[in-house]
Amino acid sequence: MNLSSNWSWGDWSVNARANYFGEWRNEQDYPGQVFGAKTTVDLDVSYTIAEKYTVTIGAQNLFSTYPDKIAQSSAINVFPISGGLADGQVYARSGGPFGMNGGFGYVSLKANSETQPTFSRR
Repeated sequence: MNLSSNWSWGDWSVNARANYFGEWRNEQDYPGQVFGAKTTVDLDVSYTIAEKYTVTIGAQNLFSTYPDKIAQSSAINVFPISGGLADGQVYARSGGPFGMNGGFGYVSLKANSETQPTFSRR
């Protein structure tokens, strides 16, 4: 489920989004484990210069939400020293529905090369 909100005033705009991911399972790789529901937040702020250039600063998964770690069970051996499996996995192989890399920040510059049509009357 996603909840988004966009605000604009003058040359500024702000976009905020909350992404809810429900609980999930992977019975083949992690039998019996239920990975919990999580919410991530994305945010970006943009400023337009001279009606042609837009600079955006933003973040995906702003608060670095991580999926649940792999849990010890009769079918899964988590090593106490590393907190992971024999191959080093701490999080599910796929990271679940939103990955396992935490937050991501970015800066972008967009140039609008379109020229507006000019109309004249004679």
